[in-house]
Amino acid sequence: MSNKVRTIAEIVNDKKIPMIKGTVCNTRQLVSRILKGKEVANLFVDGIYQRMVDPGRIKKYGLLNPQWLTAAIIAQRPDGSLYIIDGQNKACLYFRSEEQSTEFHCLVFVHDKETSVGNCRKIEAEIYKNINENLKSLSTLQKIRSGVVFGDPESCWVEMVMNQMNLTSQGFGSQKKDALEVLGFNQFYIMVTKYFPRGTNELISMKRIDRMLSGLEIYKKMWAFDPILTQNSTGKNKPSVYGNVLRGCVLTHEYSEDVLGIAQSVKLDEFLQPENRGNNTTKQMSKMIGADGFSAKNYLHKAVLDQYTTYANIHGYKGPALIGKETHKKALDQFGQKFTNPQ
Repeated sequence: MSNKVRTIAEIVNDKKIPMIKGTVCNTRQLVSRILKGKEVANLFVDGIYQRMVDPGRIKKYGLLNPQWLTAAIIAQRPDGSLYIIDGQNKACLYFRSEEQSTEFHCLVFVHDKETSVGNCRKIEAEIYKNINENLKSLSTLQKIRSGVVFGDPESCWVEMVMNQMNLTSQGFGSQKKDALEVLGFNQFYIMVTKYFPRGTNELISMKRIDRMLSGLEIYKKMWAFDPILTQNSTGKNKPSVYGNVLRGCVLTHEYSEDVLGIAQSVKLDEFLQPENRGNNTTKQMSKMIGADGFSAKNYLHKAVLDQYTTYANIHGYKGPALIGKETHKKALDQFGQKFTNPQ
């Protein structure tokens, strides 16, 4: 990198960065504003699209350094209340310092007077998503959470599936007390959006949800004695499922329904009973199958088919009950690489 001091115009010209004249239509410029003391303490945070505050990160900052207080992005709603869109951690850092005179700089999006609360949330969520996608790392869950607010179709589909399956992740999804927490949300997201996306009509969509629900039932059956699935809802812990293991159970259901004969399905169902898991746990299994594009296939073969072969030999299964090369060839001929062993 050159040590030469240059102007912005010189850099743009030197790097041949193409000029794009004008601004995006239907947007407005943010207004500069300075808050102090109680004004910062009284800022609101709308949890429907915001990421949760990170206490550990705030503690690491230590004593307030005013040089860290870059401008926060906030919104002014029609009733005059101010909501933080971006800068929640900075506001918490400022508040705990008990400073009254230090300036807290903001850039404010002022909503139109007639804007409803619902539309305020949609606009703020879209601003939040755009800022965080362009300036910092935003997790998949955070993108989906904010996407639901402004009606993003994919985000709304993920939320619908989570409600239908009674699953939750960090407060997003099903709000029922007995909802299962999803560990490894990215794997769940891949399953719902890549392998079971919203259908072209409601009937197709519900059939896809039914397949995922059947996989969840296999998960609950196979791992009925698992400590993570059955743990009490105390403190931070609650009954949970691993996203990659769930993907594997859904693929197992599809394999049983689409590939296996009746005798094979009956015997496989017997094998899937929880007493056949031995000392294995979902935590160990999740680590073993990995969190990449092959995790579901790894589960199908390592946790189900390979172990079923051993189980069948021990119980002396013969003929139609066996799952061997002919069955695998049938799966390959009919479904291509969908069920193949990635090893």
